[in-house]
Order: sequence, then C-alpha cells, then structure tokens
Amino acid sequence: MSDKVLASVRWCVAFSSSILAGFACVASMDVQADDLVAKPSSTEIRSLERRVKLPPEASALRTYVRYYYASGDSGPIGRAVEGIYVAKSWFKPSEIPPDDIVVVGAESDVTVPEGAKCTVVFVTYTPSNKTAVAYCSVSLILKKK
Repeated sequence: MSDKVLASVRWCVAFSSSILAGFACVASMDVQADDLVAKPSSTEIRSLERRVKLPPEASALRTYVRYYYASGDSGPIGRAVEGIYVAKSWFKPSEIPPDDIVVVGAESDVTVPEGAKCTVVFVTYTPSNKTAVAYCSVSLILKKK
C-alpha cells in the first residue's frame, strides 16, 4: 500500500468517531486511490493504436483527436487504457494538438459533443491481454410497438 493511501487510512481511523468524518474519509481514500493509476505510456498508446479496429462507420484514425486515460483495476483483467476519439471536424484548426494525441487524467477531462454518432469513438484497451475494443457514440431510441 502506498504512503498516500496509508496516510489517508490513518486519518480515517483517527477521525472515525463522527458520521461526517466517515464521509470525508471515504472521499479522501477514493482521491488517493485514483492518484495511483498511472497515465497511459506512449508504448501502451502505440500498442493500442496498432491493435484497434475502428467500427465500419468510423473514419480513419488520423481524422480524430485521440484522448487517452487509464482506468483502475477492473477485476481479473487488471488496468485498462481508455480512449475517446473526437473527429477533428468538431475543432477549430488552432485547437487540434500537433500529434493528435492528448493524455488526460480521466474521462471527465474530455468534452464530448452530443449527437456525434461516429464522429466520437470510445476505445478500451487491456494491456494484460492486448485486446482493444472500439465503438461509436450512438443514442439509443426506444420505441413502443
């Protein structure tokens, strides 16, 4: 266990007498645990981009600004690298990064346009078994029969 998490646990134990402190304890531990997930490395990103097969409705990889972040342990498959690809057509030319890749801390750091269909693609890559899955952003419309 890291020093950050141990410090949070010690703080929680010391202040666990009130209900409010218990809530603060849980929030503190969650933030510390998220800090421990390493950002995707350039090697992982290259591996993902070699393996990912975009959906048939998607454009070529080079037509997207690609955001990557790591997600925590997801059970037996371990850590995953998540990607959100946003079509360059959603950006002003001055907003497109030079190498089209941006590493962010979390999904919440990416603004995803609504109603984007396949101009936004979501990707999950699992380094432990080297699998990548991609799907387009779509809205499901449920109709009564």
